[in-house]
Amino acid sequence: MLTPPSDEAGPVASPDRAADVHPDLVAAFSALDSTGAAWAVLRGALDRPGGDVDVLVREADLPRVLPALVATGFVLRRAPEHLPHRLLVRRSSTDDGWLVLDLLPVVEAAGPRSAVLPVLDDLLARAELGDDGVRRVAAEDRDWLALVRAVHRGTASLTGVPHPGGPLPGAVDALLGAGQAAAGAAAAAAALGGDDSQLRELIARWEPVLKRRPGRAARQARRLRDALSWRSPGSPGVALAVLGPDGAGKTTLVEGLRDAIPLAVSVRYLGVFRVDPHEPAWQRVPGVGLGLKLAKLRWRSTKAAVDQRRGRVVLYDRHVVDALLRPGKPTFRARVSYSLLLHSCPAPDVFVVLDAPGQLMFDRKGEHTPEILEERRQRYLDLRDRYDNVVVVDATNDAETVRREVESLVWRTWSGVR
Repeated sequence: MLTPPSDEAGPVASPDRAADVHPDLVAAFSALDSTGAAWAVLRGALDRPGGDVDVLVREADLPRVLPALVATGFVLRRAPEHLPHRLLVRRSSTDDGWLVLDLLPVVEAAGPRSAVLPVLDDLLARAELGDDGVRRVAAEDRDWLALVRAVHRGTASLTGVPHPGGPLPGAVDALLGAGQAAAGAAAAAAALGGDDSQLRELIARWEPVLKRRPGRAARQARRLRDALSWRSPGSPGVALAVLGPDGAGKTTLVEGLRDAIPLAVSVRYLGVFRVDPHEPAWQRVPGVGLGLKLAKLRWRSTKAAVDQRRGRVVLYDRHVVDALLRPGKPTFRARVSYSLLLHSCPAPDVFVVLDAPGQLMFDRKGEHTPEILEERRQRYLDLRDRYDNVVVVDATNDAETVRREVESLVWRTWSGVR
């Protein structure tokens, strides 16, 4: 049951009504209540995973709110590009989805890093307790916020016709000019009636004020600052390398994970056998081709390391450990080359080896022969003797089953659950 922290939160909701809220969110909201902090849901679906749940909370309350949420199973994700937002994620305990809590200590008018409306305290004081026991921003205030958010999301973001009252009309006029709140309400009413031309014209006038775009130099400086924000709050991301012979399903898995994980996902290719179109020309100069490949691999892994430090999920499509396959004649030059390739990039958090019989992989893709694929399969399985972070996944299962298993592995690795 969702228990309010004080009289300000209103009456206690009954347990059967709270059942309409996802159980992991029930636990999170109860944890928020236990801190005594004022909070209110701004937007987001609460009955199922998928999409962010935006929660307003004061900056001063974050030091007690964040540990309480982490204690319920969420992980605070490092995301310097989203500050002052705090992003908390978790794998659902009841299904295969993900939950994302976006804590907002500021009210941004038109999306991330847009103009700030100084109404946070007023919105928290006016929040309403719903039938499901969840405190939400008052409906009247949500309509005003949806109106200014149309600059970011378009006219489809409207939730209703804003009515006079509350703190937002004055804040809108103070930011955009006298009379703009009334003009916006009239335009929203027309748009909901089927004519959005007036609102589109209004949005065009509002956008330069609400979403000031910095110059190119400022944008580049901001990207650099975000990339170097090593001390940003939260945990860094997790890196997985997906391995297996041709036909094991690596590309299908990587693409499936990128679509299914509702977080920032970076995909980096660290295979060692792909031939660059210019490589034959460089091979005429001893050592140059290998040197260029080593530099390219190292640069890709460095960018991946930065992504991981910024809280992203990094997926390596293949990895330099493929050098252990060592095809071709075992000459001295080949041994030296493969050894340098093998040690050119650091190991990920987890090696995921997709395992299937050689005949099945041949039937799927028709490359090489079943015998060659079976030999390579065994070499990948031998990685368990060399690394202690190898996880073998049965790739004879359908693609969705494999993806779900690896998604759970991503979460266990990130959260520290074993």
